[in-house]
This record gives sequence, structure tokens and C-alpha cells, in this order.
Amino acid sequence: MKNNKKIMSGTVSFAGKLLIILILSTVAGCSNSKKKDNIKEKVVPVEILVANKGEIEQRFDFTGTIDTWRKLNLLPDVGGKISKIYVNIGDRVNKGDVLAELDQITFKLRLEQAEAGAAVANAAFASAERNYKRALKLKQEGSMSIQQFEQIETGYESAKAQLKSATAALDLAKWQIDVSIIKAPFSGVITARYLNEGDMINPQMPGAPGIVQLMDLSNLKIQVWASEKEVQLIKKGQTVLVYPDALNGSIINGVVQNVNMAANPATRTFLVEVKVPNHNYLLKAGMFCRLEIVVSKKSDTIIIPSDAVLGRTGDYHVFVVKNKRAQRQNVVTGIRQNTKVEILTGISTGDSVIVTGQEIVMQGSPVEVNVTGGR
Repeated sequence: MKNNKKIMSGTVSFAGKLLIILILSTVAGCSNSKKKDNIKEKVVPVEILVANKGEIEQRFDFTGTIDTWRKLNLLPDVGGKISKIYVNIGDRVNKGDVLAELDQITFKLRLEQAEAGAAVANAAFASAERNYKRALKLKQEGSMSIQQFEQIETGYESAKAQLKSATAALDLAKWQIDVSIIKAPFSGVITARYLNEGDMINPQMPGAPGIVQLMDLSNLKIQVWASEKEVQLIKKGQTVLVYPDALNGSIINGVVQNVNMAANPATRTFLVEVKVPNHNYLLKAGMFCRLEIVVSKKSDTIIIPSDAVLGRTGDYHVFVVKNKRAQRQNVVTGIRQNTKVEILTGISTGDSVIVTGQEIVMQGSPVEVNVTGGR
């Protein structure tokens, strides 16, 4: 009996210890389970934007320097002494305005001489023409020999040639007077003056300076260089947004004027020329600017903030909210413009796209939603 009591006592003691261990294990297991449930079900505060359709543009960024659309050093087509200069640097002139003129005395004497020569030639031709007509009639009637007629005909042709030469000399004299008066070929601003009244000028001399320099500042140009991929999408007539550094964020609309079809062999880039209107002459030649060429535009397409899109090229995704939980959606993107991006496939109009907190949610995470007004 004593031995049986000892065995029972040992058995109870072992059973008690086992029961305690089981109870502690159960309590610990419940505690760990609760902790895991709490971690799994942690609610993430997020902001959403309801996907909607809008307009987006594809743009290429460039930098460049503003230059004049047209500039010209004005030279007369004839040489001589400068008699008058009517403009100074900074003067604005209109097309056809007289800017300067050469001394007219020599040109006027040449004109008088040419006019006299033309008058003599006209009279000689008129006489020779009358003789020729009479001789032609007599020849047809058989009253004049062929030899006599040919002499009169030769005199007539000679008088005609002399009249043509005299007329050309008169036209030349008139032209010399005309070009000795230098007029503005286009409206613009005088930006330089190289000579003074009394100076001699010879346009035939290599490197001869102009009298003045005229620039058309009503329109300006900017030249940029586009890559092989970019030039495929750049076309004449496309809109260009110009941001001059000196105008504190002002935007001026330009237009693509020319696209060179041949690449620069050194850089393998293509020259693109942009024309920019210069209203109120705010822009100056030499100013630095940034440009955005709008190569395509889409409307009625889904647009969301670009930072809502996660992943890398070829594997983009977003998180949307469905039944108060985050759901991962694979997307295909299109045009990107600044802080927004076009979504081609993956989400639809009305989807609640997470735009804040998307980096920390996981598939199926419960979320607390705040709606943002857009970005």
C-alpha cells in the first residue's frame, strides 16, 4: 500500500506538471495568434483619387538661345559716298522707310546722259522703221531691188538694236539712283551702325561692312537639336511652349517652323527651328530659354498622378480600394506629362486609386480612406 501511494503521488505530480505546461502553451498560443491577427489586420490610412478622363499632352524638353528671325547688314548695290544716314541704333523702322542715301550728283548726271541717248535712239528707230515699211511695200510691188531693200532692212535692224541698248542704259541709270537710296527691306529695329556720313562704300570689296544692321524682332527663332527618336514625332506646325529665363515663368507659344531631314554627322541629332512671336518686344536676341514641343495630345483618356504608379518599365501597377481593402492592379501606361500619366489598361473610370500610402499597403490590406481633390 505504501508503494502504491508513492506511485500515485508521482503520477499525480507528473500529470499536474503536464497540465500546467498545456495550459501555458495554450495561453501563449492564443497570445501569439492575437498578435499575428493584430499585425495582419492593421488598418493603413490612405488617400484616394477617383480615376477620371481628361486631356494629356506628350512633350519633348529642350533648351536653346533666342536669335533673330531675320537680320541684314544693309549695303547699297552701287558704290559711292554716303550723303545721309537717317537712323540710329535702337530706331524702329517700317518696310520701305529710307535709312540712308549716297551722293546723288553722279547718278543724276548718268541718268540725264542715258535719257538723251534714249531720245536719240528713239528718233533714229522711228525714221528707220518708216523707211523699212515703205521699202517693204515697194519690194512687194516689184519697184525696189533686193539689194536696196536689204540695205534699208539692215539700217532698220541696227536702229532697233541701238534703241534696245539706249533703253537698257536708261534703265541702268534709273536703277542706280534707286539702289543708291537704301530702304528697309522689312520692318525691324536698327541694331548697329557701321559707317558715317561722308564715308565711301564699295559693295564689291570683300568684307565690306554695311551702313547699318537691321533686325526683325517681331518674330524670333530658336534652334534645338532632336534625337533620332524625337525627330520622328516632331512635325512642322506643332505647338511649342517657350519659357524664357528672364521673364520669370512666363510662357510664350511658338511653332515648329522647320525640321532638318539630315542629321548632324558629329552628333547624330537633327536641327529643329522654332518660330516665336515677340509681342511687345519682351524677348531679346541672346536670351536663354527652355522649350517644350507638344508632339501629341489626347483627350477623353484616363489620367492619374504619376507617383501613384509603382514598379518598373514593363511591370507597372497601382493599388485601388475595393471593399475597404487595397487591391493591386497591373496597368499599362501611355503619355507622361509632368506629374500625371495616361493609363491605357488596368483601371476604369470611377476606380478609387490610392495616391498616398500606396508604398506601404499590401494586397488585401484594410485601409482607412480619405478622398483627395486631385493633383
